[in-house]
Amino acid sequence: MNILEARFRIGNSVAVEGFDEGVLIFIPQECRLIQINRVARDILNCMDGKRTTQNIIHDTAKAFGTSFDTMHKDVSDILKGLANRSIILDVDRLTRIRDYNAMEDITYSINQDVSCRIEDTDGAILFNPETDAVQVINPTGLAIWQVLDYPRKKHEIVEHLVSICEDVPEDQVVQDVEEFLQKLKADGFIGEVVE
Repeated sequence: MNILEARFRIGNSVAVEGFDEGVLIFIPQECRLIQINRVARDILNCMDGKRTTQNIIHDTAKAFGTSFDTMHKDVSDILKGLANRSIILDVDRLTRIRDYNAMEDITYSINQDVSCRIEDTDGAILFNPETDAVQVINPTGLAIWQVLDYPRKKHEIVEHLVSICEDVPEDQVVQDVEEFLQKLKADGFIGEVVE
């Protein structure tokens, strides 16, 4: 992906509150508030899904009286940080997902009795004491597990993974999420939320 041609928007479940000196962002999948500075706030305000990163860098450089080249690295770093936490989403990547809008609108949540032991960068081990089931999950599985700490619809999980898995084809993300959720559900690690 050419970062300069990418277009981003703020994630659906992200809450943003602006103040004089910066912005507080509530990230529901982490149940956490973070604060960003004025520059990041101005960049976030440009995330309308229409403007490219190149446009945003140009406008930001002009607003701060600096060159495009100077601002390029700073803006790219800010965008990567926001995207890694699913605060912003790559619009073009989302629209390329086949069957994205046709996905079942089932909401899933983790079984609160299940324990999760994180194994550094290798992923984690899940244990369900109700069934004595054990599941070893890789870092991608752990990302799905962590986002399910808050009830999520399947398309929100896909959206999250698309934002953090840059080199994986979108249709593969959809298939992997489907298979992983079915496996976790069958072993009682997650369940469907009745609304």
